[in-house]
Amino acid sequence: MRKIIILIIITLITLLLVSCAFQIPTKTAQTPPTSIGPTSASENTSSPTSTSNQRDDFGCWPPSCSFMPAGMIRQMCEDWKAGKTVNWFDCSYMSDFPKCQKLCEFEMKSNNKPSTLPSIPTLPTGQNYSPPPAGYSGDTGQNNQMPSSTTKEQCAIFASVTDCSYVGSPDSENYKICIKCASSSASDKVVRSGIPTEDSEAENVRIYFTDFKHGRIIRIDDMTGKNWVSYGSLGTGIGQFTTPEKFSVQPDGHIYIADPNGNRIVRIDDLTGKGWVSYGSHGIDGGNSRGVGQFNQPHAVRLDAQGRIYIADGGNCRIVRIDDMTGKGWTEYGTGKQCGQSATTIGNTFDIAFDAQGRIYTIDGTDTPRIIRIDDMTGKGFVTYGTKGIGVDQFSEPQSITFDAQGRIYVADENKDTQGGRIVRIDDMAGKGWTTFPLTYSDPKIKLPHDIMISASGKIYIANTRNNGIVRMDDMTGKGYIEYAPYPDGQRNVYPNQLEAPKGIFVVERK
Repeated sequence: MRKIIILIIITLITLLLVSCAFQIPTKTAQTPPTSIGPTSASENTSSPTSTSNQRDDFGCWPPSCSFMPAGMIRQMCEDWKAGKTVNWFDCSYMSDFPKCQKLCEFEMKSNNKPSTLPSIPTLPTGQNYSPPPAGYSGDTGQNNQMPSSTTKEQCAIFASVTDCSYVGSPDSENYKICIKCASSSASDKVVRSGIPTEDSEAENVRIYFTDFKHGRIIRIDDMTGKNWVSYGSLGTGIGQFTTPEKFSVQPDGHIYIADPNGNRIVRIDDLTGKGWVSYGSHGIDGGNSRGVGQFNQPHAVRLDAQGRIYIADGGNCRIVRIDDMTGKGWTEYGTGKQCGQSATTIGNTFDIAFDAQGRIYTIDGTDTPRIIRIDDMTGKGFVTYGTKGIGVDQFSEPQSITFDAQGRIYVADENKDTQGGRIVRIDDMAGKGWTTFPLTYSDPKIKLPHDIMISASGKIYIANTRNNGIVRMDDMTGKGYIEYAPYPDGQRNVYPNQLEAPKGIFVVERK
């Protein structure tokens, strides 16, 4: 009896493995024709060509790589099918596609290759994608470049498509028809883009934010993505960032960016990347291993009224101040040893802000979640607010701090347990006027808020990291809530303006 059971199990496993080899990911379109229009019987029986391959792709790649997003992903598919060496990177990066992650892990194990960052093609400006096509609003059926008419037969071809990016580039005829069909009953499965079609409450501002996992900084004029422009790509060289996080934009247009995994800060003149200069190297706390000009995961760079540069050196549990990008005037506050384990030490510093009196505020993010205020870099006037928890006067994992024109304090508070978070506002360091939005950490409107900025009019802008978008709302009631979140379902590298884990936001008033 035992032998029969074992034989049945082996048979089932064999059948499962065989079936996996012919599966197509649920987010992949059924193979559409390369052009739209009437076809003959002979044309209907044809299928895209692909390189013969005896290897098991675990259902990762579609029959033809031409229907994969253009760029790195398509190139990997074509190289794999052709039997060439593929530059596999960290397989967890493909977690939204379990079959591809399984293939990645199998290939890396078979070839005994270490994980490396993906090699993403870059343009001369440092952008890792071209801007969206002119006239693209991002929502279904709203592109003024769409074909004037679309038949039900054409829409039927795309009835099973879950993401139009799989059928061609954004300027292709197939893509335009697929998007247009998304507004009809013939193809209601197409994913909405997550970009508002209009923004009637837009302010006269420019919205900057960092796209953490794509290694770039982006600027738009409103929540429809108007005048979208980006700079940067993944890497450690000029025009590249490893993990761009919280940053500052000065009145002269200069942008100062914290690059945590690069253990440096960067300054550029504008989004052309002109005037690139970086400062910092890796150094960790303990003994004499960290020193002047060294950082360990700097999470934020902010400037005071005098133009001096402050860095939240998170891993070294300190605040650093320098006069300029040469490191002149290096001054630091924080022991770097106890890391928040006592009442008068700073823990993992995630952000820095200044009030109207020039006092310095920082966020103690993980060790002892709280706000810390000091009068100056000597630590004079040290005072704290908050304890660990999820109630009033408590923080889960605060990430960012800022002020409005009335001097009220705003904190972006993440909660990893729920993958949610909330915005907290208090009137002062006594916690007066405690207010939160949303009321609970599990509200889907706010997911791992990592940075926050208040405009001159009082509108609240949030880097909504887990939602892969940015949020604007009028006030702490959530009134006027609007989110720019291209492809919020989490698919990666499928469209030029898609975001993945935006972790910094800054708003500049336009003159």
